[in-house]
Amino acid sequence: MKREIVSEDYTCVHDRLSELSDDVLVNVLSCLTIQDAARTSILSSRWRYLWKWFTGCLNFHNSLTTAAHKFELRDDKVFDVERRKFVSWVNQVLRSLQSRTMEELRIRFDVTSDDDIHNWIKFAVEKKVRRLELNFRRFLAGRWEVGQYNFPPHFVSYSSFSSLTELSLINVAITGDILAHLLSYCPLLEVLSVIQSVCLKHLKVSGSLLKLKYLKLGYMEHLEIDAPNLISFEFNGPAKPICLGEVCLAEVSFGGSFSNYIMKNLCWLSSFLVRLHTLKLNLASPVIPAVAVYYNLPELYNLKHLEMEIDLLDDDHLLPCASFLNAATSLYKFTLKIIIDPCKTRILGTPYESSYRECAEYQSNRRQAIQLAARLPLWEFVIL
Repeated sequence: MKREIVSEDYTCVHDRLSELSDDVLVNVLSCLTIQDAARTSILSSRWRYLWKWFTGCLNFHNSLTTAAHKFELRDDKVFDVERRKFVSWVNQVLRSLQSRTMEELRIRFDVTSDDDIHNWIKFAVEKKVRRLELNFRRFLAGRWEVGQYNFPPHFVSYSSFSSLTELSLINVAITGDILAHLLSYCPLLEVLSVIQSVCLKHLKVSGSLLKLKYLKLGYMEHLEIDAPNLISFEFNGPAKPICLGEVCLAEVSFGGSFSNYIMKNLCWLSSFLVRLHTLKLNLASPVIPAVAVYYNLPELYNLKHLEMEIDLLDDDHLLPCASFLNAATSLYKFTLKIIIDPCKTRILGTPYESSYRECAEYQSNRRQAIQLAARLPLWEFVIL
């Protein structure tokens, strides 16, 4: 039988791609990172400006590695140059984009220029961004005092964030009144995270029309929650009660001194504890009561995942683990993270900490901690 030889035309792929409409090509580019989308401009004259109609996820964080390196160098001037380069890069990209909508905008860097941040939020409003993250976490917080960026109240209006589904604010100063007002104008918001906000002391999250499902909050003095669709809640706050109204929580995560409050007031937790599927407790230096009856728990028949993080000082600090394990009859996943810091507590945060971590006593204590971790391979240890 005579075999037919078919020659391959490698130009067909290029030709077919070129035949696609601009709208289709822009949709393809929007599935890439903005950096990769911009690189396609060198392919041909047809591709030169297509990336400017990008509608996908803008994720500005490429300088974080460099920033961490500058933190180690303790070089403020060099770090400031890096900050200006980052801001210039963000501004250049945002000015170039011409699309009417944008799926996501995430900016993660130690930025201090208020005017530029104002313009970034304005961009998010104009482009009807669905997911917005502003993370201005301080890299050099131990080196100098830097004021937090204040979220501008004039952006809070009916039309500002009506398309927003996720909002994350880190190291952004926003008051409880402005945040509550903002929530009332976000009918589609499902995920809210506000961490390290110096002026967020009081907050009331309520409303029968709220679609909020995931809530993460840092330290605050007073908190009221009445959100019927809320299923996940993470809180690291003071040892004070939270006013919980109509909620149907399936996952909670508590840390800070609030975890110690819970261990002393399990009656508060038991009101919704039996419905939980996931419970995470960060018991840093837990206060262990003299009487173990404090840890008497109801049967947690719905709990499937229990995660506990403990600063191990002595065996008594494992009592909460035993109590929760005994009560969680349907548990299938248990995560125990034990943090051991050989540094003396009274030295932490003082000018003597760095020198102590280099001394022979610290190194000896650290070696003993490593040996302990090696004997317990099934446990997760964090040795500082």
